[in-house]
Amino acid sequence: MKFRDKLAQKQFTLTLEVDPPKGAGIKKTMARLAPLVPYLDAINVAACPVAQLRMDALAFSTLMNREYDIEVIIHLTMRDFSLLGLQSYLLGASALGYHNILAMTGDAAKHSDVEGTKGVFQANSQVLLKLMRTMNKGFSSSGKKMNKKTKFFPGATANPSAVNLVNEVKKMNKKVEAGAEFFQTQPMFRSKTVEVFREYAQELPKPVLMGTMLLKNYDSSLWLNAKVPGLFVPAEVLDRMKKKDNQDEGISVAKDFVQETLSSLDGLHLFPMNNYEAMLELVQDIRKITPA
Repeated sequence: MKFRDKLAQKQFTLTLEVDPPKGAGIKKTMARLAPLVPYLDAINVAACPVAQLRMDALAFSTLMNREYDIEVIIHLTMRDFSLLGLQSYLLGASALGYHNILAMTGDAAKHSDVEGTKGVFQANSQVLLKLMRTMNKGFSSSGKKMNKKTKFFPGATANPSAVNLVNEVKKMNKKVEAGAEFFQTQPMFRSKTVEVFREYAQELPKPVLMGTMLLKNYDSSLWLNAKVPGLFVPAEVLDRMKKKDNQDEGISVAKDFVQETLSSLDGLHLFPMNNYEAMLELVQDIRKITPA
């Protein structure tokens, strides 16, 4: 069943976020993904996350689908494209059969590992969502008729750990008005965060796939708080990681989160933190209690 159909039928949906490789080689990444693919409904392919240089998301998605029959959700960021470049990229994605697009404004270019790089940022993710809706009607942003309508299924991001949840939910509703059909969130680590967020977002008309992440150790958890915009590892989780300070505790944190929240979720969006082997254990546990 297609990703969009599972969401429409309110079936539990499981997605995994993958960072494309840092070079042109793909064999290692493909091999590590292989055991996970049968358990997933779709794989998100990130677009140079935190402005770090990686292979193009569309190119990597195409290469991945030569190996595996798995739906893809391509990240697309306003950071890297002009309005012309965006539409050209979207037409290419559509022609290749990629219709699930996660619209993002994008992390600031100041975080980049490419010296001298600058962000484009002609507009924000809401403009990108509106653009996909326009292209689905068969027109470009300038109102010119295209030779074929696109079939994009646009998604957007959300941050349940935001300090001002009233404002965050307002942003989400604006994204829905712009064309968002689903949301995937930043990672969370406590069931309380989900409970509070759902209270604020209970009227939201679109499904939300709640994110969680595999923490590696205490130092990397501190680094995430300091360096990754929008990500927040709570103090009580930091205390857990400090006491045991290993990957096993990171897996336990994720398992506890899943067990405490699963019955109330539309789905889960998982961040493996480059540890696909440990993620397999978590995914297998999730699928024991949810339909594939």
